[in-house]
Amino acid sequence: MIRFYLVHKLYIWILFSISITPYFIFYNHNFEQLMLADTLQVFFILTSLFLLALTAIYISGKLFPNLINFFFISLIVGIGAALNFEFFYTDLIVNKVVPLLPILNAKLILVLAYPLAILVVMACFRFEIFKIFFLFFFLSGWCLPGVQIVVKALNDNPTEVRFVEADLKIDSDKNIFSSKENVYFILLDGYASEKTFKRLSYNNRIFYDYLDQEDFVRLGENGSYNVTYMAIASIFNLTYPVVEGDPKFTNRLSFYPNMLSHETAPLLIQQLKYLGYDFVFSGNSWSGCDPKHVKCLKYTSHGFLSRESSVLLSKTIFGRYLYLIVDHDYDAISILIENFSNIAKDENSKFYFLHHFSPHPPYLSDDCQTPMGMSLMAWEPARDYIKTVGCVNEKAMKLISTISTHDPSGIIVIQSDHGPVTRLNWLNPIYQSEDAHMKNRIGIINSVKTPEECRQWLKPNIGPVNTVRFVLGCLKRKEPEYIEDKTYIAVYEGEDFGIVKEYLSD
Repeated sequence: MIRFYLVHKLYIWILFSISITPYFIFYNHNFEQLMLADTLQVFFILTSLFLLALTAIYISGKLFPNLINFFFISLIVGIGAALNFEFFYTDLIVNKVVPLLPILNAKLILVLAYPLAILVVMACFRFEIFKIFFLFFFLSGWCLPGVQIVVKALNDNPTEVRFVEADLKIDSDKNIFSSKENVYFILLDGYASEKTFKRLSYNNRIFYDYLDQEDFVRLGENGSYNVTYMAIASIFNLTYPVVEGDPKFTNRLSFYPNMLSHETAPLLIQQLKYLGYDFVFSGNSWSGCDPKHVKCLKYTSHGFLSRESSVLLSKTIFGRYLYLIVDHDYDAISILIENFSNIAKDENSKFYFLHHFSPHPPYLSDDCQTPMGMSLMAWEPARDYIKTVGCVNEKAMKLISTISTHDPSGIIVIQSDHGPVTRLNWLNPIYQSEDAHMKNRIGIINSVKTPEECRQWLKPNIGPVNTVRFVLGCLKRKEPEYIEDKTYIAVYEGEDFGIVKEYLSD
């Protein structure tokens, strides 16, 4: 084995660098969003692939010593280089190059690119200068991000996010309640506002007419934040967790969905607990469900893969086949419908929170069941978004009908965390956001079906935070403690991560 390493150490280092480069770039690029522990499975998968390839090379050398297994080594390195090429450049090819060549098919280009890339690498490996180039190229591919990760870690001083709780006291007097209606809070991830649909030239009248028929009241169409992790955090904490001028935070661990795993439950759950409510959660593969403070209708995950592993693999050829072997359940609505009869038997009143991942990508196929891909960022084309909205409408109407039949007194909220991405450039600094596209992003659906006696407390155009405060007030049969409606914009990564800017719409 030692002799094997000495003879092939150059190839081994090249192969190792090829295998591990995606991990370091992935972790470095998403440093603010991840904990090291979250990425260990990714590291394990990639190093396992390296060891598997190394073992195959070693065995081939033993079986065919006269051939010095040059062909096998160069073939494996070529495949590894092709996989790296796809990881880094597939989006570029599909989104930038292919539109310039309309007569060619994107998939055909990728199919032809693979063997071509492998052949080029195998041919280059005949020359020592190219071996050195490959070694330098792939070593720098993971060494430079590795150094950046170390620097970030040394300079990382986590800032505790300020969650304002002093303005809303927790009621411990259960006698203040005059009724115990169940609440159904249905959050449709990425569902657009009515104004946004008009800008997208889509007539969503069928759904709006249905809500009108079911006696829903339409509320404000501006979300609290333009990013999921903060938007849903504002609902759970009944306030804006971070406002303009607050200290810059360094990670997302204080926000949704991590906040459901914290030692102290979010304020909404605390309020409901004192009121005698069970908090029932139906999530998705992105949010999962931690039973620490909630009752999980179903534990949702990517099967044996972590969310981080799935995101990384979605950028490779393996991602196209991943859904064949893992749980890809994004359907929180169907989970509730399937379990409705069982959970309804419980005597305790319930607050159901459904984080339904659609119409957020991955978009659904024509059967409204099968995701068409794995990417969580593939918002285009708009026609696929609209098609998925149609699927969501059908599911939402089915759920509302089920609730109306079996629990007619139930309070129902239909809301989204943010709208779609329409050519919004996330790489721009937060203070240079394109207003036209940001309007689409912060525009949400927000409607409530409520008992008649609570309607006196509804104010026009209230946002998500005040909507959930209204629901609590309605349960108590007392005037809600409203705060000022505001909208903030933030980013997922980059130089401006950790700060927010108040969005002032016209």
